[in-house]
Amino acid sequence: MVWYYLLYNIDDGELERAQSFEKDHKLAKDGKTNIRQWIRFMIMAMCIGLFCNNLRTQPFINLLTFLTNWCVWAELFASLFSFILAAFPSLTHKKATSLHALYHLFYTINLFLTPIVVFVYWSLIFKKHKGEMWESTKVFWGVP
Repeated sequence: MVWYYLLYNIDDGELERAQSFEKDHKLAKDGKTNIRQWIRFMIMAMCIGLFCNNLRTQPFINLLTFLTNWCVWAELFASLFSFILAAFPSLTHKKATSLHALYHLFYTINLFLTPIVVFVYWSLIFKKHKGEMWESTKVFWGVP
């Protein structure tokens, strides 16, 4: 059994109902500019930029331990997979089921994790550690 059968009812067409890249494929076929692809690209660039900036100040392991970074990872992968699926019309639900399932999995993870991080972590927990983080930032930048 393939892994995505554990999460999705493929035979019933669950993924086809959940997502479709037909509009993107039609724009490419008509030779029109697809603004959604540019937005996906910019989201990926911002996520990678966040990770690069994080690596300047903290060890790599922090990219894997903080829940905030999990949201960014999920967004990066969801944007990457949607970029690929929208760019290649040949990647249909039948031919690339695992790619569609991965996209939907990361999209769903991000959909549920981001509100938790924003409303729970950043509004409650972060306040306790804000002073500690500010002090470490001042040391890094050499602020007296």
